[in-house]
Amino acid sequence: MSPRGIDEARAEYERARPYCWARGIALFYCGDFEGGELVVEEPGGDRVLSEKGVWHKFSGRDYFHYNLPHTGTKYSIVAYSQKCHGKTGSVNC
Repeated sequence: MSPRGIDEARAEYERARPYCWARGIALFYCGDFEGGELVVEEPGGDRVLSEKGVWHKFSGRDYFHYNLPHTGTKYSIVAYSQKCHGKTGSVNC
């Protein structure tokens, strides 16, 4: 079952995806928390990224993704390269 509000998030993702989304994302999280997994909806099934203290890589542009609820203190570091594609061509955001 998806978290509350996932339909609205999916609609926003689909609206903005052609314009300004990072393709390659590296994600690292740590802290004293439970839950908070990142779910990446891929064609072969959902991939759940849950391990703390390691870098996780996924395509933020190609696959819808969201975090499950968590308790405690969670820190996330997100690294990505982004380009915007508007009516005048590619520009850096």
